[in-house]
Amino acid sequence: MNPIKHTTTRIAFLILCMSFLLFSSGKGQPPWLQVATSDSAEKFKKEEEITRIRMLQISRELGVTCTECHSSKNWKDDSKLTFKIARDHMKTVEILRNHDFDGKKYPEASCYMCHQGRLRFASQMKHPENLQKIENSKKE
Repeated sequence: MNPIKHTTTRIAFLILCMSFLLFSSGKGQPPWLQVATSDSAEKFKKEEEITRIRMLQISRELGVTCTECHSSKNWKDDSKLTFKIARDHMKTVEILRNHDFDGKKYPEASCYMCHQGRLRFASQMKHPENLQKIENSKKE
C-alpha cells in the first residue's frame, strides 16, 4: 500500500473517531446527522398529540369510537351532526373549567359529568329541552 494513502486513511480514521467521541459525550448527534426541526414543527407536533389524547379521553367518557363524530376519510370534516354537537359541548366543558369546575374548588368538568359513559345524557331529566317540557307540563 502506498505510504501516503495509508497515512491519509489513518488520519481520516482518527478524525472520525475524535468526532464520534466529541459528539457522543451527551451533546446529541453530530451536526451532519442532525435532522433540522423548527420550533413551529415541534409545537404543532405537541398540539397534535394533546388533541389526540383529548379525543381518546372524550371517546372513553362517551362510550363511543372516533367515527361516531369524525369521518374516517377526513378527520376535520364537520358535516356530521354529532361532530357539531361535540364541538359545542367541548366549548361548554371549557367554559365550566374556566368557572371553578377545574378540579380545585369543584369537580373537574368533563363529558363524563353528564354523559357517564353513554352517548346520550345519562339522565334525560338533566337535558335543558326536557326541563322545559317538564315546566310546560306543570303549567297545564
